[in-house]
Amino acid sequence: MKIKELDKHARPREKAIYYGIDTLSNTELLALLLGSGGKSSDVLKIAEELLKKSNGLSRITELGYHDLTEIRGIGRAQALRIMACVTIVKRSRIPQSHVVVDSPKVLVDYLEMEIGSKDQECFYTVFLDKKKQICGLRKCFMGNSRECSVDQSTVFKEALQLGANSIILVHNHPSGNLLPSDEDYQLTKNFIEGANLLGITIMDHIIVSDSSYYSMADKSVVHPSI
Repeated sequence: MKIKELDKHARPREKAIYYGIDTLSNTELLALLLGSGGKSSDVLKIAEELLKKSNGLSRITELGYHDLTEIRGIGRAQALRIMACVTIVKRSRIPQSHVVVDSPKVLVDYLEMEIGSKDQECFYTVFLDKKKQICGLRKCFMGNSRECSVDQSTVFKEALQLGANSIILVHNHPSGNLLPSDEDYQLTKNFIEGANLLGITIMDHIIVSDSSYYSMADKSVVHPSI
């Protein structure tokens, strides 16, 4: 059914005003964001196509400008509006520099959205000062779906430039399996050995998906390779 055929209070805009924004479905929320459809496409239909293309609301963050404008009824302005909304949400989740990182959960909300659903393995480093406050957060590398190449010298160079006392390693597993691989353990071991020479601590190695995480420190993991 097209929006103009709906009862007034059942239309997304009016429904949000009278009953609250939380009463809207994912399709209705996207329709509200899109604003309007075209001559041949109702905005609710466009919103449904957008959800279909992204395989769900959480994956819309992965769609770029060209992906969005491929959907019939989404023009330049609407695509940019969606991208701006996604970027605002992402930035709002970035931990502030004054926040003390005393548990993985402080970082996880942001990282799950940022790299949790990516099809490629991404490697992040979080640099902390002596108070465990963030002094740097960097997306360092992106690999294929099975591995990610990490240059330790680049990471340690930046740590020294920032005056970091400790580092948290983070990467995603596109497979969705959060358990560390032998390569993950070996990578952690290599980083610990290199950091010790510089007087820097590897505080944790966190693996994330789009809805969960695995913390080596939190799980008190003991592995023969470390």
